[in-house]
Amino acid sequence: MADQTPEIESGVNDAVIEENKTLKAKVAELENTIAEFKAEQRNNQVKALFAELGRDYCEKSASVYQNMDAETFAAVAEDMLNNKPKLPEKLFQEQATGETFTAFSNAGKKLLNQVAGVN
Repeated sequence: MADQTPEIESGVNDAVIEENKTLKAKVAELENTIAEFKAEQRNNQVKALFAELGRDYCEKSASVYQNMDAETFAAVAEDMLNNKPKLPEKLFQEQATGETFTAFSNAGKKLLNQVAGVN
């Protein structure tokens, strides 16, 4: 009876090597999925930050923020929000006075009279 130990060990080694390759491929796939998820999350965070600041979102401006690590981005975003200019509340309230409409109305009448050749 011949010793089959080397053949068995070789088969086991091949199986372990093959399983190792499969696991490495799965790990790489999961790492890629995580990276894509993080990039999407950061993109959403940057868009929300820009919206909060009243800035238009563009890829060029956003790329700087998307490449920051999480801790740096959080600190920069907090600073930006804390230093956001505070506009007076009355700028956001509607006010109607008859003066503006009357002034424009009179100017419009004068212009029409000039075009029509009437004094």
